[in-house]
Amino acid sequence: MQDALDDAMISDDMKAKIRSLIERAKEMFFAKRLRQEQAEKKKKQEEEQLIQMQQRLFYAMQQYEKLKQQQAEQQLIVAFNNAFNAKIQAMQYSLNGVPMYKISISDPPLDIAAYRQTLSYQSSVTLIKTIKSKPPKGQVINAADLAKSTATISEILKRAKNKAQPPKVGLQKRHKAKLKL
Repeated sequence: MQDALDDAMISDDMKAKIRSLIERAKEMFFAKRLRQEQAEKKKKQEEEQLIQMQQRLFYAMQQYEKLKQQQAEQQLIVAFNNAFNAKIQAMQYSLNGVPMYKISISDPPLDIAAYRQTLSYQSSVTLIKTIKSKPPKGQVINAADLAKSTATISEILKRAKNKAQPPKVGLQKRHKAKLKL
């Protein structure tokens, strides 16, 4: 067609129509090539997205399997610990049905203020003897006994600080009353 344009026998109108046809053909080829490039680009993007999605799926499946395996291991550990605990519990009663640990009834709560008041009426020698004496063998020491021991020691230290304070007045009045009789 390009050669036809150079030919002198064709009229100018015909040449203009040929030029417009050439331009349209070029535009169509350009548009077709552009669509093909866009289609290829879109196809590559879809392939990349597919690869990324497959990688995510593979990673998620790995995580799922790992968690499933950890859960199975945890269930085995729990089952083993439960079985071990059951054996320990059964061992408590293996000797004639007697529990492994001593069972005792605890004392009622201690009124520490009342106990300190009774300590104030005792002599220092009595308090020191109480502290120096050893508890009987096999005796279970509970919190109330520890609180009593602490209160006794604090009373002795308080008296030592006040330079051997004599017993309280109430005890002296009783002794004086006995002497008058």
